[in-house]
Amino acid sequence: MRTAAQRCRRLIPLYSVNYWQSGPCIEEFDAYWRQHLQNAEARFLLPITIQECTVPDMHAPLLASRLYELDRDGAHTAILNVLKGIAPHVAAATAYAEAEPPFPGKASTAPVVTEWPDTVPALRWPLADHDNARAAFATLVTRSSPFRLLAVRGESETGKTHLTRQFFNNAQRRVPGCRCGRFDFKGTGDLQESLAEFVDHLQVPFPAINQSLPAQLGAVLRSLTQRAQPTLLIFDAYEYAGDADRWVRESLLTSLRRHSWLRVVLAGKSVPEFYFSDWEEEARVIQLQPPEPKHWHAWGVENNRGLPLDFAHQAHAACRGKASTLASLFGPVNA
Repeated sequence: MRTAAQRCRRLIPLYSVNYWQSGPCIEEFDAYWRQHLQNAEARFLLPITIQECTVPDMHAPLLASRLYELDRDGAHTAILNVLKGIAPHVAAATAYAEAEPPFPGKASTAPVVTEWPDTVPALRWPLADHDNARAAFATLVTRSSPFRLLAVRGESETGKTHLTRQFFNNAQRRVPGCRCGRFDFKGTGDLQESLAEFVDHLQVPFPAINQSLPAQLGAVLRSLTQRAQPTLLIFDAYEYAGDADRWVRESLLTSLRRHSWLRVVLAGKSVPEFYFSDWEEEARVIQLQPPEPKHWHAWGVENNRGLPLDFAHQAHAACRGKASTLASLFGPVNA
């Protein structure tokens, strides 16, 4: 490698997370860097970034191109543009049509974007009440939906988490062509495990582990953009978003207008304020209220529980409307 670098006229290092974590790569780069300083006018180094990564400040100005958001044809054009900048005759290299090996990134043919359906089949809702949230979700996952963000706000024990799980189940099983991921900011363990499940459902690569959660979520969104298709991202317990709140507000939600294939659900005790925001016109906010005894009784009837309305009132008062307790009483027998 060192011999080849000493003899070549141009060196094109491919920057990635692994590149900057590899001791041998760093040693080699230092050697190339010294040679570049001796041949600065000839532009010996032409670095290209093939994966989002942190480039040392002193080397960042050298970047010639970024390929990690491009398909094969786009990468081909970008590399030629870099080379034409220092050797214009390279354009002749495109004159022949020799078969190319598969590009390791995105497919060269632009992905066919599958539209959201005009209508959806009957959705399944094993929960009491929340008719407004159900109707809003059924609209959200259609092509003509007037909003692309559904924000569900409610206090504890109003059924937010159970509702987001039903959103996920319906999207996965009943919305044609939809890929869906659900991320719980509160979670019950390591957020990286939650992220692993999130990207697995979305069928995208797991982002670099040495990044912050907002940076990882940003990488997930970029991967989704490379193969656009109807996509629903669900974030539960939003009040625990922490540093990710800024990414949601400034990156994810502002992208809704550009990406007709993207839909977002945010649920929590608090959700971002949408008034006077760039995504105000894309939002619909639902304020959840605890189901009343009549709603629990009606759901019990659907589940053949055979419990009278009076019992629903008594149980509701005894547990102070706690949704998890009432769901165990009036929900499906095998739940």
